Amino acid sequence: MLGVLVVAWSFCTWLIPLLLALGVWRHVLHRVPLRYETSLWSMVFPIGMYGVATREPGEAAGWGWMTATGTGEAWAALAAWAAGFAGMLAEPVTELLRSQRPGAE
Repeated sequence: MLGVLVVAWSFCTWLIPLLLALGVWRHVLHRVPLRYETSLWSMVFPIGMYGVATREPGEAAGWGWMTATGTGEAWAALAAWAAGFAGMLAEPVTELLRSQRPGAE
């Protein structure tokens, strides 16, 4: 059973660089501005669950490196939540400032 878990976890881990590369492709290469959208909240839960899915098997198998990685991922989930929350709070102010620019529709 541990082998199946390691294969599934490895696949999920492989997706992280792919998702980061797609973010670079979208926002750096194609210059799509990074601004708040409610769909950004859909990243918070998977990041947190990846952390749990890393930490718990690490504790069960006695692998300290996996437990530490899962704990770090929980901090990444908290940072993603805080960034989403800050963006949500800042969006009305940003829209108000954008609408007050000369030539804004």
